[in-house]
Amino acid sequence: AAENGCQPSMGPQLAVTLLELLVLILMRQAAALIQPEPLPHCVVHDQIDHQELKLTPTAAKDLCRVAVALLRFDPVPHVRTAALASVVPLLAAWSNAVRFTEVVRGDGKDDSAATPWVHLDEELADALCGHLGELLTEANGVPPDCGHFQGLPEPGNPKHTSAFSQTFAAIHQALMAAGSGGGGAGGVASYVIADSERVRIA
Repeated sequence: AAENGCQPSMGPQLAVTLLELLVLILMRQAAALIQPEPLPHCVVHDQIDHQELKLTPTAAKDLCRVAVALLRFDPVPHVRTAALASVVPLLAAWSNAVRFTEVVRGDGKDDSAATPWVHLDEELADALCGHLGELLTEANGVPPDCGHFQGLPEPGNPKHTSAFSQTFAAIHQALMAAGSGGGGAGGVASYVIADSERVRIA
């Protein structure tokens, strides 16, 4: 809709929520697809549908195409940030799962053709780099005394909220603040974010 100059049919907060949920679902499905052996012993509350697994690569590629459209055309910067924060961990998790499987397999067999890949193509890379540049430019413009940040949580540590969850929490917080502010001129919400959060997200 944004690409065609039309008003999106959903609000930015719903769009961000759907992106977050889709990535979590696709990561779980990708792990089941690429590493089928250990998963039945780990997932007992929500059994894997093997017919659905066959659609996982297509669903991941579709999400990447949606992310490109959002990164290029969505008027709300937080939705664009959510698109970036969705695709990067999905591609990283997919690549890690494939590489880990190849190392563990270690049997000399060449199953690369059978391994489902979701690639970072040029169109997606350009869109991601463009928005990352915007985020870094904003963060670099923050006064030094407003942007202190202690660092990222240790990956995989269950005692700390992940960087993925922290990013989406910051985006949701900014969107809720804009929604409760009643909007700017003409009833259009002013999507602003604190300087410290700019640094943290970047």
